[in-house]
Amino acid sequence: MLFSYQTASQRSRKVKYSGLNLNQDKAASRRQYTRYGKASQRCTGLNLIHYISDSLELHTNMSKIFFTSDLHFSHKNIAKFCPQFRRFASIEEMDEHLVAMWNRTVSPEDEVYNLGDLSFSHDLKHITHLLSRLNGRHHLIFGNHDDLIQRHISRFFQTTKADGHPLLASAQPYLKLKLPEINNTLVLFHYPINEWDGCHKGWYHLYGHLHDRLAPLPGRALNVGFDLHGRFLSPQDIDTLLRPLPAVSHFGETEPMPDTPDAARIWVEQNPKICLPPCTICCAANCRRNVRPGLKQHFGADAAYTI
Repeated sequence: MLFSYQTASQRSRKVKYSGLNLNQDKAASRRQYTRYGKASQRCTGLNLIHYISDSLELHTNMSKIFFTSDLHFSHKNIAKFCPQFRRFASIEEMDEHLVAMWNRTVSPEDEVYNLGDLSFSHDLKHITHLLSRLNGRHHLIFGNHDDLIQRHISRFFQTTKADGHPLLASAQPYLKLKLPEINNTLVLFHYPINEWDGCHKGWYHLYGHLHDRLAPLPGRALNVGFDLHGRFLSPQDIDTLLRPLPAVSHFGETEPMPDTPDAARIWVEQNPKICLPPCTICCAANCRRNVRPGLKQHFGADAAYTI
């Protein structure tokens, strides 16, 4: 279900384009094609459209796009649980680092798909202030710690940042996103899904929630969490990591992928026939194994398995 909004004037400008609905007011920055659900409700003077869960968003513009999850702004104890990329003296220092990292990576013209658990703060003004400082169009996939944002979602749609974009460009618990630049469709959800739409077709599943761990799922699935990678991922990063992996089989059980570096080493040794020559990054990490490109990048806890 995708949450967005339109004023009365915007609703009157909705047109048909190639058989799908297109909002003209968004066309200048990004063409967004969506199958519309019928349900809608009023929300503080705006028409809050509830898109049905099979909606498909098509990214076609030339801006850059990034993925991340579980930033956990203002979370006091997150550094204890996931210390690898969070060695800070205070919450304030961590928040400033995350804002600076975001804005070094993302320009005002770019887009970020954030797969949930944005902030641990219970202060709506503080969350609003943090989001107002972040560049680009910010799309949120709701996580289990985003209740406050969900309850005040209209505020995040209506408040404009310095770059001219709303605090949140969209917010939804689930999204299918088609990316022509990698010729694939992505299924975005905060939690790992054992069998997602299109998994047998080789569609990619991106999730969060597990922070610095991977779910031992079959198929082309990836945790895009900050605590696993220490940075945002681009579509090209995701394609490099996931394309070599086998799609979920239609028949019989597909062996889950390993979820630790030690398990990854064993998996590589037991599957020599489907391994390819090492990629440049693996060689740079002094790796001499013949592994599929991206496999070692998939396991972030070991130096030889990181980007």
